[in-house]
Amino acid sequence: MSPALTKAQSNPRKAWDDTRLVKECLAGNEEAWSLLIDKYKALIYSIPVKYNLPPHEAADVFQLTCMELLTRLAQLESRAHCRNG
Repeated sequence: MSPALTKAQSNPRKAWDDTRLVKECLAGNEEAWSLLIDKYKALIYSIPVKYNLPPHEAADVFQLTCMELLTRLAQLESRAHCRNG
């Protein structure tokens, strides 16, 4: 692979937008779930840290947030359709 290739070019899935990631997650694509979490993990984790939670509690908040996201993916997809349609 050429060093001139960006990460997105070397793995086109990393360039997927959030709408595509959510659709792929709902279709059972575990790689899409991993990419979605990877994309937002710093943001999700930074919020409890900002409020001075200890690292183990921040990790718990991160886990709970990810579980909530997983259970609400269909709602995210329907909201995207409302905005785009």
